[in-house]
Amino acid sequence: MGINQIEELNQKRFKKRQEVEIFFNNLKNITRDREVNFNLEDIIFDLTGLIDKFSRDTIKISIFSEVSSGKSTFLNTLVFNQPILESKIGETTAKIFHIKYGERHTINGIEIDNLLDIKEQIAQENRKNLDRMRENQNLIETQSVITLPHENLKKGIELYDTPGFASIKEKKILTMLKEVVSQSDATILLLDISQGIKESERLFIKKILHNIQINKRFIVLNKYDSIVNEDDLALKSKEEIAQEIATLIEEIESTLQILQDDSTQKINSFYLSAKKALVGKVQNNALKLEESRFPIFEEAFWKRVVEAKDEVFEENIQTFDRVKEIVKEKLKREKEILLKKQKRLEVKLASSLENQNRILILEIEIKKLKELKKSSTKIQKSLNLQEHIVREDILYMLRVNLASELLNITYLEKLRFWRLKERYQKSVIFVMQNATSYIVEQLNSLISKSMEYRDKLEAILWSINQNITEPLALPKHKKIDLEETINRVIDKMQSYIAWDISTLFALLIYDIFTKESEELEPSYVELMREISDMKRELSIEAFNAKYQIEEYISKVESEIEKIKESKKEQESLQREIEKVSLFIEDINRWVG
Repeated sequence: MGINQIEELNQKRFKKRQEVEIFFNNLKNITRDREVNFNLEDIIFDLTGLIDKFSRDTIKISIFSEVSSGKSTFLNTLVFNQPILESKIGETTAKIFHIKYGERHTINGIEIDNLLDIKEQIAQENRKNLDRMRENQNLIETQSVITLPHENLKKGIELYDTPGFASIKEKKILTMLKEVVSQSDATILLLDISQGIKESERLFIKKILHNIQINKRFIVLNKYDSIVNEDDLALKSKEEIAQEIATLIEEIESTLQILQDDSTQKINSFYLSAKKALVGKVQNNALKLEESRFPIFEEAFWKRVVEAKDEVFEENIQTFDRVKEIVKEKLKREKEILLKKQKRLEVKLASSLENQNRILILEIEIKKLKELKKSSTKIQKSLNLQEHIVREDILYMLRVNLASELLNITYLEKLRFWRLKERYQKSVIFVMQNATSYIVEQLNSLISKSMEYRDKLEAILWSINQNITEPLALPKHKKIDLEETINRVIDKMQSYIAWDISTLFALLIYDIFTKESEELEPSYVELMREISDMKRELSIEAFNAKYQIEEYISKVESEIEKIKESKKEQESLQREIEKVSLFIEDINRWVG
């Protein structure tokens, strides 16, 4: 690539970075202090990574693996040619090591004369971070920069050694890895061939590697020598062993194929032994190095990543276009959710505003209840007076009518005194039956005020129940059937009319001593008892209603307080509607 072409590519990168930054800032502005119903964190990672990619002219390659898959040994073989990174069972890498070209060996800008000194410093930093992670503390630094005078790195290649996943503080580690992936142009995924593909590796491929082009994912199946031991070599031919390895690799590649975003693209993997390769390099043993199959990967890898430099810019543009479309689609869906939310909030606000009108109605009804409560004492006094008037009036009417009826008893009938009682009973019952409608009319006048009191209370409670959340129970009144009451009294009088000497004497001389007709009043004692019982029930009901009304007033006042509290909710709803409306407007301005 000539100088003019490099300058042109740099200008394109600069313009594209500005475009991504503008898009990113717009997205941050539109979502600032707002909850969204999609994973904004992943999109931020993607855009931050694109800004980084358009800001440089190097290729970033990240190396990932589950813990204890041989990643440190692999990197030692690939770039150090010595066992610089710790390699042992369990977690060793607890931070990101950014490895790039430099004229001298340095770590975090400090020049190192001896590679063994780098080894010790890397080990110390890893131990510190591992300790802090185990103690649930924040990491002091998540990245260290190492420079090496490596010829392949000099071609614009940068490597990122990352912590192994499926480890302690998995969530924190995965967040780090997602950020690294977003800034990477290619990846090396190291798998332990003897273990197959584990669940953590499946999840990592599905959830984190989606932004890396499939042809920029290098799959390395490490530790292949661990599946072939000396006994196998003694019992099986080289062809049989090779076939077994080929079958195993085919199974792993088939699984990987399914896990890719685009399962039509072919998976190319490299199987090797990083450990055997490192021993070969340290011992300068060409045969062991060849047996490790590492040179096959190394040659293909360095050649491919150098060639990929020309592809990366266009691929990053495609990634940005894809991210833009994803963001716009998510914001359109967000708009639909917001519109539904806005409608729900407006309905709720309308209900809340209606509540304020309910307060006025309930306050009026409370005044009516209080007035009705005051009238309950007057009702009781009025009932006492009314009862006396009704009793006297009915007694007078019955006496007059009975006196008239008794005058119809002839002297001959009086002489037949053994039938006088029966004749007397018939006269009394006849008078009672004829007076039924009059008695009912009088008793209606007795209960009319009480009924008016009941009706007022029921009307008030009905109005209240239209305006409160938990309706008050309307009072249940005992139904009074006056005609049935009179008929019951007549039936009782048939059996229990008083009959003594004074009554007989009064009947015999009735036409002479009319004042003795007062002796006949015991005949109406059942009716008078019914009237007294009726008045007592009405009085008790009025008395009880007085305390019921107090309870109703308390409940309604409590309801009013709740409605007043909803005033705060109303203000909150209005603010929420404004926020939702502004969000919708922002989305409309940006994506339409």
